[in-house]
Amino acid sequence: MSEFTGVSARWPRILIGLALGFVMGALFAWIGTPIPWMMGPLVGMGIAQLCGAKLQLFPYGRQTGQWLIGTSVGLYFMPSVLGALLGNVGWIFLGAILTLIMAGVGGLLLARLSGIDKTSCYFATVPGGAAEMSVLAMKYGGNVPAVAITQSIRITLLVLIVPPVLTYAGFAGFDRAAAQILPPFVADKFFMLAGFTLVVAAVCAKLRIQNAWMMGPLISSAVITACGVSLSRVPVELVDLGQVLLGLALGSRFEKDFFLRYRMFIPYAVFNALYLMLACAGCAYLIAWGSGIAIGDSLLALAPGGIGEMAITAKGLDLGVAIVTAFQFVRISAANFTPPFLFPLARQWQERWLARGP
Repeated sequence: MSEFTGVSARWPRILIGLALGFVMGALFAWIGTPIPWMMGPLVGMGIAQLCGAKLQLFPYGRQTGQWLIGTSVGLYFMPSVLGALLGNVGWIFLGAILTLIMAGVGGLLLARLSGIDKTSCYFATVPGGAAEMSVLAMKYGGNVPAVAITQSIRITLLVLIVPPVLTYAGFAGFDRAAAQILPPFVADKFFMLAGFTLVVAAVCAKLRIQNAWMMGPLISSAVITACGVSLSRVPVELVDLGQVLLGLALGSRFEKDFFLRYRMFIPYAVFNALYLMLACAGCAYLIAWGSGIAIGDSLLALAPGGIGEMAITAKGLDLGVAIVTAFQFVRISAANFTPPFLFPLARQWQERWLARGP
């Protein structure tokens, strides 16, 4: 079913949602909050949905936002940056391993406290993307609503908490030089870049690649940039539009009826989110101490969020966009592609343990 199905009847709620997103983005920008064009729409849409407004998203709005953000973020993978990334490749993989270990511990804690099965709690805790983890939970017989609630709450708390904390703690602004050496905006070259990344995104979606509308544009834009081809930066207005669309998509998950139905589980989801944020922050300090990566970059690189949200946060705070994206990409890839190998092993181990008896 296409997202345009029945769109004529949904237009009023779609337009109200868009208007709310831009108004809240402008308000947060006026207040001076970090990444206002994502935080504002997220807060506005979330409150409206929890009040029962039942606003609608623009058709393929989330995918459009991911495409714009992914294309923009890929431009930071300049040849001069690749050397630093290659020099930290061991730390990048260690960060992914530590984050997944912390998530596994968090899943066990969540299962113990909430009484929900361990499979569901694992996918609820692992930071691999809310939609992707929900799909995997369904595949392995997990409780999809519990996964969706926990993932949504954690990503929302990250977007609302991490940028202000990094800003007011003085960790922002470590990588201002990177933004200054991005290519200038050139209209014809921009349309070439946008057209290319759009085609790649569509092909990836057709092939059912996970997170296609973010990963396809990001990787294709990064490959072009890493090869030394300088095209054009993405206009700031389009980057802001991408933030608005992502913020609205995040906020739209907080539907009143859904959260009322599972309200008893919400405190456990909040606890799980706070645990994982603190655990990953501790790992980030270890990575920064051992590798020499700036602490602000390390904290955001290991933050248990989505790659789009964390990349745009790094961009908005003038942090190391490339290093943050590299850490997030490796971890999210591991989270999405290891379950088919880990779960059969875990079940075999559990069966052998139970067979041993008391």
